[in-house]
Amino acid sequence: MSDINYDINHYNIEELVEILELKLPANKDQIIKSINLNKSKTNNKQLIEFFNNIQKALVGYLARNNTDVIEPNSG
Repeated sequence: MSDINYDINHYNIEELVEILELKLPANKDQIIKSINLNKSKTNNKQLIEFFNNIQKALVGYLARNNTDVIEPNSG
């Protein structure tokens, strides 16, 4: 992950889910569990902040779209 772009605006929703190594459809619980697991594996503050921002983006996406699951072709 050394060549990662930490700007989440560089990624679409599906790419953010893919970074978490989740398959679509993915629900909020899966997203949060994956983020917590990834954060527990690093001491890199920039990477932890990146995962926090992914969580905000994906949970925000679910709320804005009034859905519990991110489906394929979500953008």
